[in-house]
Amino acid sequence: MKKIVYMMLIACFVSACSSEQQDGIFAYKDAYIGDASSVNAIVQQLDGAEHFMQMELYTDAEPYGMQLYYEELSEAEMLTNATYIFTLVQNVDWVHYTIGEQGYELTRQQLEDIYEVDLRNIHDEALLQQQIEDAQKTD
Repeated sequence: MKKIVYMMLIACFVSACSSEQQDGIFAYKDAYIGDASSVNAIVQQLDGAEHFMQMELYTDAEPYGMQLYYEELSEAEMLTNATYIFTLVQNVDWVHYTIGEQGYELTRQQLEDIYEVDLRNIHDEALLQQQIEDAQKTD
């Protein structure tokens, strides 16, 4: 009987650890641009979220994209945030930032050329962070 209880405790611990891996921003991995609540949840967890004002999703025709409005956001934050978006949202092709009166646009292709990897194939946040850090070192 003790052996069964012990094995059940191990199984609970293992499943709890597995669900912890799904917490945080990577819980939204493989989201689609048409899922506004998931896309919004991603954006709310990115750098500069305290300055985020609103978003518009463009889902009627390809290429799909989004426009994000911020009070302020640094260039490094824009690059990092777009990297996360292209990694987590499978079918987004461009992100347009409006910061105050300025507009900036980044495409999936631009960032994949920088990282030399299909960002959709990154399934681990630590690996994504390493990619971002390596790219910043070469700037």
